[in-house]
Amino acid sequence: VRSYLSRIDGDKKSSHGEHLFKKMQALWFESDIFDAKIVALYWLDHQSTEFLVKNQKAILKWVNEIDNWAHSDAYCSAIARIFEHSLKSVL
Repeated sequence: VRSYLSRIDGDKKSSHGEHLFKKMQALWFESDIFDAKIVALYWLDHQSTEFLVKNQKAILKWVNEIDNWAHSDAYCSAIARIFEHSLKSVL
C-alpha cells in the first residue's frame, strides 16, 4: 500500500493532489471494505498539514463513516494535525 500510494501521490502541491483527494473521498464514503477505507486514511495521514487545513471541512465529514477503532485511530492522527495547526478555525 505504501509503495503504491507513494507512486500515485506525486507532487502534493499540484492539482493532482486535489484529484486524488476526490478519489480518496469517494473510496472512503462509497466503500464498505475495511481495507479500502484504511488506504484512504493512510493517504490522508500522509498529506501536508497545509493540505489538511485547507480541506478541513470536507475531512471533518469523514467522521460519520467511522465504525471501528482502527479507522478512528488513523483518522484522529490527521485530525490532530489540523487541531494543532488551527484549533480556532475548527471550533
